[in-house]
Amino acid sequence: MKIFTLLQFIAFTPSKKCTEVKIYDQKYYLIQFTLKEYIEFSGVKTINQYQRNKFIKLFYSFQKTDPLISNFDDAHFQSILAFPYIDIQKQTNSWVVKLAISKLLYNYPYPFRTS
Repeated sequence: MKIFTLLQFIAFTPSKKCTEVKIYDQKYYLIQFTLKEYIEFSGVKTINQYQRNKFIKLFYSFQKTDPLISNFDDAHFQSILAFPYIDIQKQTNSWVVKLAISKLLYNYPYPFRTS
């Protein structure tokens, strides 16, 4: 189920404004949206505290995704995280999600992706 939720999230993001940042030689997109927007995109009709907490945990579970690339040899070690930053805060009457997603993952051409 984790891969489905990850692909569902990636399908949600093209409609959101993102900013590209670079951490050394790796590129990430910074994306911000309300939790309500994503919950509604997911098809959940009723947003209660239980549903909100479930989606917040879902986003934090993204950080447990294995590194996209890990290189390790006698002279070099590199690990690229898919989601190096996730922050979810209540602002006024909305929960706002701010996260960074690896450009490698964001642009990955999975087989059933529509352009």
